[in-house]
Amino acid sequence: MSDPNRVLAQVAAAQSQREGANQALHVAREQRAKLERQKKRLLRHFDANDDRLQREIAVLDERIARAATVLERRRQEYAALSERVAGLFEEAAPFTDPRQMIDRFNDAYPILLFPLRIETRFKTVIEPRTGDRRPQLWVRVYPDELAVDRFELVLSESEIHSAQMFWTEMWAAGGDEDLERGAWRGLVASHGAGRGAWIARSYAPENPDDAPVRTAASDVILVVGSEETLSEADKAVAADYWRAIWLADGDAAQVQAAQDALEAAVGAARAEALAKMTPANLSAVPTPPLTKADVTVTVAFIDFPSPETFPSKEQSWSQPPKVRILPERLVLLGYIGDSVSFEAIGNPIPSPLVAGPDPSAPEDEQLRPDENGDLVIPDDMQWMVDFERAVQVGMGFRINLTVDQARRGFDRLIVLGVRLSADEQGGKELVETLFEHHHYSRTGIRLLPQGTPTNNTEQGGAGYTHAEDADATFEEYFKADALYTPESDPLLRRDGQWLADTLGLNPAVVQKIPGSGGTDQLEARAMNIALWNGTLGYMMDTMMAPLFDRDDIRFTRAFFTQFVSGRGPLPALRIGAQPYGILPTSVFSRMRWLGGRESGAGPVVSHLRTVPGGSYLGQLYNVLRRLDGYWTDMAAKVARVKRDYNASEDPHQILLDIVGLHPASVEYHQRYAESIDHLYNLLNMTGSGAVFSDIIRAAIYIRAGQDLLAEFGYTRDIMPDILERLFISAQHLMQGPVIDDVPLSETDPIRVYTPDNRNYLTWLIDAARTSLETLRRQDGFTDNVRPTALFYILARYALMQSYWITSINLHAIAGLFDNDQVAAVRHEPKFIHVQEQAEASESRFGHLYKTSPEITGSHNVLVTDHITQLLPQTDGEQAIATADLREQIEALERLQDVPTARLERLFAEHIDTVSYRLDAWELGLLNYQLMLMRAQRRDGDEEDDVRRGLYVGAYGWVEDLRPEGKALTPVTLEPELDEVFNTDPDAPPLMFDPTNGGYIHAPSLNHAVTAAILRNGYLSNADASNEDPLAVNLSSDRVRRAISAIEGIRQGQSLSALLGYQFERGLHDSHNLAEVDQFIYDLRKAFPLRARRIASTTPPEDTSIEAIEARNVLDGLKLVEHIQSTGNATYPFGKDLPPASAAQAAAINAEVQRMLDTHDAVADVAIAESVHHAAMGNYDRAAGTLDTYSKGNFPPIPDVVQTPRTGIALTHRVGVQLRSGLDPATSPIPGMAVTPRSRAEPALNDWLASVLPDPAQVFCIVIITDPVDGSETEVTVTQADLGLQPIDLLYILTDVTAPALAELDDRALRHAIQTQNPRPDAALRIEYTRKSSDLTRFTFFELMPLIASLRKIALISRPLKATDVMLPVEAQAEQDATETLNRDRVATAHATVTALRGDLATYQAALEPLLDDLATHRGDVLNGIDDFADDLIALLERASRSGIPQTGWGFITQRRAGIYTRLLDAVDDLVARWTERLTAFDAAMAEYDALPGLTLDSERFDLLIAAERYVTTEPENPLPATPVDYRNLLDTKRGAMQDRLDDFDALLSGSHPLSSLVAAVQGLLPVSEFDLDEFPITASEDEIIQFANELLAMAIGLGADLDRRLAAAQAQLDAHDAAAEVAERIGALQAGAKALLGQEFVLIPEFTLSAEQGVEWENAFNASGTLLNYLTGTLNVDFPVDEWLYGTARVREKIAHWERVVMLSEAFGSGAPELTPAQFPYQENDAWLALEFPPDYAIDSDRVLYTAHYAAPFNRNAPQCGLLLDEWTEVIPGAEETTGLTFHYDRPNVEPPQAMLLVTPPQFVGRWQWQDLVDALHETLAMARKRAVEPAFVDDTALAPFLPATVMAVTLYGLSITANLAANNQVFAVLAGDNNG
Repeated sequence: MSDPNRVLAQVAAAQSQREGANQALHVAREQRAKLERQKKRLLRHFDANDDRLQREIAVLDERIARAATVLERRRQEYAALSERVAGLFEEAAPFTDPRQMIDRFNDAYPILLFPLRIETRFKTVIEPRTGDRRPQLWVRVYPDELAVDRFELVLSESEIHSAQMFWTEMWAAGGDEDLERGAWRGLVASHGAGRGAWIARSYAPENPDDAPVRTAASDVILVVGSEETLSEADKAVAADYWRAIWLADGDAAQVQAAQDALEAAVGAARAEALAKMTPANLSAVPTPPLTKADVTVTVAFIDFPSPETFPSKEQSWSQPPKVRILPERLVLLGYIGDSVSFEAIGNPIPSPLVAGPDPSAPEDEQLRPDENGDLVIPDDMQWMVDFERAVQVGMGFRINLTVDQARRGFDRLIVLGVRLSADEQGGKELVETLFEHHHYSRTGIRLLPQGTPTNNTEQGGAGYTHAEDADATFEEYFKADALYTPESDPLLRRDGQWLADTLGLNPAVVQKIPGSGGTDQLEARAMNIALWNGTLGYMMDTMMAPLFDRDDIRFTRAFFTQFVSGRGPLPALRIGAQPYGILPTSVFSRMRWLGGRESGAGPVVSHLRTVPGGSYLGQLYNVLRRLDGYWTDMAAKVARVKRDYNASEDPHQILLDIVGLHPASVEYHQRYAESIDHLYNLLNMTGSGAVFSDIIRAAIYIRAGQDLLAEFGYTRDIMPDILERLFISAQHLMQGPVIDDVPLSETDPIRVYTPDNRNYLTWLIDAARTSLETLRRQDGFTDNVRPTALFYILARYALMQSYWITSINLHAIAGLFDNDQVAAVRHEPKFIHVQEQAEASESRFGHLYKTSPEITGSHNVLVTDHITQLLPQTDGEQAIATADLREQIEALERLQDVPTARLERLFAEHIDTVSYRLDAWELGLLNYQLMLMRAQRRDGDEEDDVRRGLYVGAYGWVEDLRPEGKALTPVTLEPELDEVFNTDPDAPPLMFDPTNGGYIHAPSLNHAVTAAILRNGYLSNADASNEDPLAVNLSSDRVRRAISAIEGIRQGQSLSALLGYQFERGLHDSHNLAEVDQFIYDLRKAFPLRARRIASTTPPEDTSIEAIEARNVLDGLKLVEHIQSTGNATYPFGKDLPPASAAQAAAINAEVQRMLDTHDAVADVAIAESVHHAAMGNYDRAAGTLDTYSKGNFPPIPDVVQTPRTGIALTHRVGVQLRSGLDPATSPIPGMAVTPRSRAEPALNDWLASVLPDPAQVFCIVIITDPVDGSETEVTVTQADLGLQPIDLLYILTDVTAPALAELDDRALRHAIQTQNPRPDAALRIEYTRKSSDLTRFTFFELMPLIASLRKIALISRPLKATDVMLPVEAQAEQDATETLNRDRVATAHATVTALRGDLATYQAALEPLLDDLATHRGDVLNGIDDFADDLIALLERASRSGIPQTGWGFITQRRAGIYTRLLDAVDDLVARWTERLTAFDAAMAEYDALPGLTLDSERFDLLIAAERYVTTEPENPLPATPVDYRNLLDTKRGAMQDRLDDFDALLSGSHPLSSLVAAVQGLLPVSEFDLDEFPITASEDEIIQFANELLAMAIGLGADLDRRLAAAQAQLDAHDAAAEVAERIGALQAGAKALLGQEFVLIPEFTLSAEQGVEWENAFNASGTLLNYLTGTLNVDFPVDEWLYGTARVREKIAHWERVVMLSEAFGSGAPELTPAQFPYQENDAWLALEFPPDYAIDSDRVLYTAHYAAPFNRNAPQCGLLLDEWTEVIPGAEETTGLTFHYDRPNVEPPQAMLLVTPPQFVGRWQWQDLVDALHETLAMARKRAVEPAFVDDTALAPFLPATVMAVTLYGLSITANLAANNQVFAVLAGDNNG
């Protein structure tokens, strides 16, 4: 027969080899895939003319071939090893029954059992042969997450990138810890701490000794990371180059010098390669105010592992999760009562067991749906979903049951197994590997501190969070090689050492696990030591005397302080998000190892501290076993969840009792003891019946205690003092602080209590080391206020008791006390200083405050002072007597800086262990046993004093397993469904469960979870009598109404008003049922929105509905609440409302129901939304949602009603590729001068010239109306006449319908004036809309739509970048760093504006002095006004060409015309008036000539005198001698007036400039000899002067604007010169251009392409025709791009503008600009995805669809520039969408135990026994129940007189060593206040 050990060892070795082969196969597969990806990337950039690329592809092909060969070899190796494992496993099968083979295990090593999850079903099956129905129990077993290994050895490409970034930042930090923490923070944020540590460790620099160190904090270290190892010469040259580049700070000359130096040193080819190795932190800048010249810069080179030799993978998840730690076989045991009802062993379990999908498996082996939609499960995963397969692989059991078993069920199921192929070292390695793999995977592992919350509560969040604290983990991973240093003293060991030593693991594995440096165990032992003499020590020594002798107490103290703990012996672990305990356990009921190993060799325990002997442990064990019976009885009273409850039990209250359990005490009470003598005295004094009753109770109390002691074997007559102390009085709640009088903290220690900044623990330590007197007096606290915390009171009391115990020991050593005297002084006196004949003080101070030369060696030294002097000593008998006191002080030292929250837990645990925690004492025995087992040093191992190793196994259990007894009925399916579900004729028929709640199909998995929670809440709470609880209805109609209401709330309306609106609108619209508008007003008054609280807004009783403001509606919410509270849901709702007919009431009631439904719908959506966020883990949002709705705040749009979609993202980008490298000084239009705008942006101007008509063909017509004869002159003004470049039209031709004086108007009119020189007052008008008969000519008006679209395209689009034609995931900022923008383009514009500013200053200097001194220069202003106006117009025209706003000059022309017109009007008035006077004169002369000859001279003179007034204002005096003379003289005067009139009249028909007109008028003045009214020339002159002032003001304002613009632009030019980053330089130039040329102005940078991107772009460009083959060839789409354009233009505004440009440019004869499609990443023979693509085309990744117009053929080697017109992302919905299905099913509700069990043997016989392991599980469950026993249960037992063991002596004034707990309740402060009062 084969040797089991040999065969099992071979199995283990073969499995290990197969795992290695599998890993090698995985690496080979990933290596080949990586090479294939590299080739695919190269092919994207394939260039048939690139020899280098051809060589690279050839090399890759060769490497791929080699990788394929390696992969095939690895496959064969793995297959061969798998076959070998299968053969060996078959050979080992007889040796895999743990019941028979466990005795191969040495019982010197414990067994660590990992938890399993069990699922069960009671089934009825039909025997195939007989057709008989047979009951079975089906059991499935699943490993817990703890055992699932998800570790990935090989780093992914993203992890390698993160590692490179991390190490680069670490080296750049140069030893600066803050910067190093920043590097670590980034790595942790991406991968978590554990995985981050693995990444950093696995991918470490190959030259770690070269890591730089800063010499000054300001130093800058540029770090170059390279996967190519550079020679030292290359490093030196590259360092010089990058140092120079960094210092150049973008200076072109210095950069060129650095490049020249590099090429000179290594040659052009090598220089190009080195220049590509850019430092990752090249953009680093010194901290201001330091500059680059002020700091030291060095260059460091990291040698990263070569990608050819360093394995990597594409995805982070590349392997299936596996379980490697399971037993070979599991045993299932069923129990009814304590008897085994059945026992079965499972089939062999494969190792490793696959526990999830394998993402790197071939396609046909993946988890996937087949062609019928059925899920295809990979073979390795079948066991997880197929019960038959689970049985085959040992993870399932099918148990035949008897009828009785099937009816009764089972009290307990246990599944158990051990891994037989792993010996103690093999088990150790498995556990170590599992822990390490958890540690270095995203799962994570951590030792949890005690008190870490495991779930969220109102008081705080769970201790686990996905976002790890990077700073804390930095300390753990980088500040020390290990998180703890092994200690030989158990009292000083850290949590990690306890874990490693107890489990027998390699310390190196545990020392790096976060949390392993914790001090929970250390602190627990310190607390037990610190309080021992004040609690259990005092109880045993004094109150229980003489039950225990000194050895009993000494051994108990040693055992208690080392092995008993309220928190267990081992720290908890967190693996992933789940905490796990590690619980030692054994068969407590038959521990036989206490007397030593039966194999003969005694334990080696010399290193343990005062370990008790075997006889003591045996006695302790016997005591604990007796106590265990009491705890077993009490455990039966513990609340627990059961399947069935009797009528007297309230399940809800039981659940509350369970939830309300605390792991430790949270409340403390105190009461005083009374003696029986005291009660008799009271009875004698008072005769009270109550006192008599107390005496009876006391007698029973004492008798019960005596009986208990007798039961435990105590037979002496002396009754211990504790039974004379009767605790039957009322108890008092301790309301003071437990630890501190400030809130507990997880970080802060006890607050300062003394003026010298000590907390009370430090004070106690110092006081104890100083003297007992210091402890007694309690001096030194701030304001003499002593601490009142319970911990302080007990710790001080324990220290004083230790002083007393030490003094008694010293008395015994000195021979002053014999044993009887020692026993006598152990008793506390009933009273102190009361006995009249007392020989000495009864106070315990009496043994301390005295001199005793026998003890102290001096007559002057008190015993207490002598004890203090002994404390520092460790040698000698007396020093040994102080050891416990010294250890107690040291324990307080370990606790003095512990945070208060931790101290509170430690204090509670100590009190609990001396009160009711029997389990802690029983586990103490196991802790001791484990110490013994680990203390066995292995032969030959002299370095490690711990015997390491353990066995592994697995366990699971289910209790109270009962059949539900459901009445299932067969289901008859439709034929179509029958074919789907009943494919196996031998399978049992489908059965229907009438209690099933059905299913819900939801749009996503998250929605399904939400639906499951809501549905489960309804099913759990609703019943036939009340169907409403949690009845949520989210039908589409209700959701629509709820969303409508929610949107109203979001718009600021209240729900009350919204419901009221709906109700009233419904009533108004219900007129077809009945007229009910008349009820609205009364309903408003009954349920007022404003409650008529404001008198001023309360309408009169007779106010019509129409007169009430719209918002004053019924309060719908108030009506809803009224109905819900009263139940009156029908009109009139219990209110005094007008009567209604049946039809009217029905209409009102219908609307009320509709309103109630809307209100309920809003509530349902709110509840569902809150649950939805809670289900997704967003608890803040869940709470906020409910809070928002409850308070009527602004609610968000509910996510729960949104339907998510997934698919492939197609990023559409549309661009215009412009010509690059243009000369800004060259116009694209021959014969036209460049303008400032065209010079600044030549590329855009060049393209616009190609899409716009010839400027000579674009025109408008200016019509000039002659002011004299009214004739009209037409002037055709073209764009060429105006000198406008195409780009200028974008800014000028904005809207022809705008008011006059627009720039185009000004320019057209100016051109007409300049060419036709009309009189200033000539009427000018522009006709933009008159077309030309020449079809090749176009008006500006016709051009407007095209210009409008070009404006949208050119001025709102951003410049094109290199990354715009790349996938977003591939785009990197460095690729945009190739952008350039010629500084001269802005500098030239700056120079142009500067020249304009100079000319403007000259203009201002010429005009301003004249206006300042008008007295002297008034004539100069009048004479020069035309020149001043024309000069300013010229300046304004130049300004407007540069885009300076508010530079229109039309007002100047208009103002001048106005002055001119008003002056001519005055002339015209004069001419008219004078002409009328001359006519009157002529009439008078005619009358004179017609006088009769006999007319008297006097009459003649009168007539001539009257006529003279018409032609002169200067009458003749004296009159001429004769009328004839007078007549002749008047003719002369008339001629003079006529001449002057003719001169004025000539001005009206002449054409003069304004200044000439003024001068001419002035030349004809004065006219006083002809007219009494002087000509108003002064008004015109003043108006001209005002006009001149206006011109000057405009010039000054324009100058100020130009100054601001020039300053802003110069600042940007300076910023450009100072900037180091490309983006900053370009941004500065663009800002400078906007400052000069207007905010809308766009500067378009140029950029260069990398060789790879250029080749790929060229390939995609050249393949644009092929890209459309499917559309043009198969689908017969003639113009696919046009079809796409027209469709897209309907929904994309800017694309619609492009469409208009295409159509209009063609109409104008410029030719339609064409779009060329390209698709990235480039693939040969690709199909365009913008339109319909082939049905068999598989879109396997995101794409970029770049569709562009190319102004010039694409040239990859030339700089590129252009505009990105539009971009959007289109998601092509996947052919399949992942929805969620939630269904009601009878899910097994058993969870795996959240604990690993560390099982020890009950006796050492040299080999493990199967029954011991089984029984250990049973007793572990029993102990778990006993752990739930609470102190209140003890009060009802015979143990009540003895527990809790926290009895203390008390006096009011501290006459002895006492602890008055009343101080905690401030009783002394109250007494002091009364005394003072």
